[in-house]
Amino acid sequence: MNRHLTGCTLFCLCLATGAGIMAQDDGQYEPPRTSWGDPDLQGIYNTSTITPFERPAELGDQVFYTPEEATAIEQGYNPDFASAGDTGTYNEFWYDAGTLLVPTLRTSLIKDPPDGRLPAITDNARSTLAEVVAYQREHAMEGPESRTIPERCLWWPSTGPPLIPTFYNNNYRIIQAPGYVVIHAEMIHNARIIPLDGSAHISPDITQWIGDSRGHWEGDTLVVETTNFTDKTKRENGPVGIRSIRGIGENNRVTESFTPTPDGYLLYEFTIDDPQTFTALWTAEFALNVTEGPIFEYACHEGNYALPNVLMGARREEQAANDDQ
Repeated sequence: MNRHLTGCTLFCLCLATGAGIMAQDDGQYEPPRTSWGDPDLQGIYNTSTITPFERPAELGDQVFYTPEEATAIEQGYNPDFASAGDTGTYNEFWYDAGTLLVPTLRTSLIKDPPDGRLPAITDNARSTLAEVVAYQREHAMEGPESRTIPERCLWWPSTGPPLIPTFYNNNYRIIQAPGYVVIHAEMIHNARIIPLDGSAHISPDITQWIGDSRGHWEGDTLVVETTNFTDKTKRENGPVGIRSIRGIGENNRVTESFTPTPDGYLLYEFTIDDPQTFTALWTAEFALNVTEGPIFEYACHEGNYALPNVLMGARREEQAANDDQ
């Protein structure tokens, strides 16, 4: 099926009804089932997309691209693989952020607020994050513990929750067993084990790298709620000025949904609920597209080689400064 024809169908339906992507099958789609009866979501998926996280300001209130606009954008996308990266970064040769817009043809991954933009952060969050940035600026070279979590190869924002398209290694594997779902992220190879037995979250006194997830089925949609995030990852995730995409509040909560579609991909949606960080709830949506495997081992060497060299350079700068006194 032509993906832009599908997008056009969806575009027209959404304008006419205000409904989501599943409106196009009128609720008649029956996804495959596991041997124990749950919808079978198992497989390897990829989240790469050139759709921006936030809607570009020049698009105003345009929620969807037309198929013609989408074709022009995709055909005009031409990363400069020959360009050199800055010291300490990669260039386009190493990146794999995709070449296609999301199948819904939304103009941003954020679908709510309606303007496709992140809501403002609270004054409390702005003050807290400013303190964090100031501390990091002053103490960034003291030792490995003062360096960022991704640089130490311990965790990456795209690992989730929520899952977020990043510049490469956008693959995830979903595995199911009776009463459980596992989401294995390629990037820094975290595996999130999600019980479906209705059990309560662990004590709020216990925080974890990727939080504490609990799932349940709503029809054919897997809904996952995650709490108990640690400050170590809450303050590493997201753009400068906002930092954590999911919020830095003590009771921040991520709710995800995974819905199989007749077009073969999973519609992924997440909502961030953290009034200590954001002035409103917000929701993003994109596709988990089926892709071929296997997922190869993610060998992150920045923590093995770059980190010691960065700290060694800092110690030599300190020594040189002492020698000049």
